[in-house]
Amino acid sequence: MCRNRNNNKHCLIIIVVCLSLLTVPSASTNSSPDGVFGPQFPSQRRLLQAKKPCPVNFEKENYTIITSQCKEPYLVQLCCSSFKQFACPFVDYLDELSNDCAEIMFGYINSHGNYPPGLFASLCREGKEGLLCPDPPPPPPPPPPHSSLSEKDYNKREFLTSTIIIAATFVMLIDFI
Repeated sequence: MCRNRNNNKHCLIIIVVCLSLLTVPSASTNSSPDGVFGPQFPSQRRLLQAKKPCPVNFEKENYTIITSQCKEPYLVQLCCSSFKQFACPFVDYLDELSNDCAEIMFGYINSHGNYPPGLFASLCREGKEGLLCPDPPPPPPPPPPHSSLSEKDYNKREFLTSTIIIAATFVMLIDFI
């Protein structure tokens, strides 16, 4: 189709249009292909939201801090101090109403210590909000991103790629004409 000298301009236009269509969508996107810089799809709102699974594996935790100290006749000082020692490191997860951490933790505490239901809720009260835990240590620094490229570097790379493709197309155009 493009071997005839009269059709060269027609072929060049087709090539330029095709290359432009290939480069423009990749250069205009605002997020990286792996979603590192933001979600690709908007989140959906649900009317009835189920609780998220607890990120802490309470099955593997050591409950002896509680079971060795909190025994019948269930003295407030011993039971509550041992409970706080165990539970305070997980306070951010336990206070979160959108997960099932508190239910799971109390289930394991009760099964390991054979405690009556509601024992710690009835014994351990320090304020209207519940037990007061000391301030947790500062969180560890966030893990490095999956990609070593920042969003700015990623956009520069896309721009450079598009520019190179357009320049190569222009050079090809000049050669054909």
